[in-house]
Amino acid sequence: MFWGRLHRMIVLELFKVFFLALFALTGLILLVGVISEAMKNGFSPAQILTAIPLLLPSMLPYTVPTTTLFATCLVYGRLSADNEILALKAAGVHMVHVVWPAALLGLFATSVTMFLYLDAIPATSFLLKTSLADDIEEVLYASLRRDGHIKHAKVNYEIYVNTMQGRTLKDVIFKRRAADGNGFDTVARAREAELHVDMLRQQILIDMRQCQVVQNHTVGVLEDTVWPVDIPNVLLAGSIKVARLRHDVA
Repeated sequence: MFWGRLHRMIVLELFKVFFLALFALTGLILLVGVISEAMKNGFSPAQILTAIPLLLPSMLPYTVPTTTLFATCLVYGRLSADNEILALKAAGVHMVHVVWPAALLGLFATSVTMFLYLDAIPATSFLLKTSLADDIEEVLYASLRRDGHIKHAKVNYEIYVNTMQGRTLKDVIFKRRAADGNGFDTVARAREAELHVDMLRQQILIDMRQCQVVQNHTVGVLEDTVWPVDIPNVLLAGSIKVARLRHDVA
């Protein structure tokens, strides 16, 4: 008898305890670990709500095996404590019929964990990096709309823009300070440009078109060029906090 009332009862109990324990343990880790750590690092409520679904798959490979073991021990421990295992043996039921529902739960947990490692975790990690890049880009564009420039005493470059059309910058001037701190060694002026963030290299890519460049007393004209510059530490701090948060969760 491969599937009967006994199997349905054990399977239902296993999965009921499994999902309840998984919900409780994952919720506890989110509440104590993720949310408290995020608030300590200065995350806003909106950032926390955005990060939780992307951090959740990284936690499940740790909670799924734990709750699988917990559900198996609890259900079969209860069967043993109530002498139901002994009664089944006395009734001539082979122990394989009692054990295979636990094997089914183990196969389910293994499949879920494999899917998380192969698909869900890489996808959510990419989305998390993309959302960080989008956040940094939005901060940069908002600063240009508000002030018309990006410059800071601790940043070795300055960006000035005359007007903006959506995400296209018009009449852009890019200046890079010399290594000795005296003046600028590169000044580029472009008819239009766009900003892109490369989180992998922690750089801002300034894509300039129809660009006139003055570099070390040399003047040149470029149709298209990309200037990579470092992301300011004040903007990079948010991504470092998320990376630290992912590490703390793991």
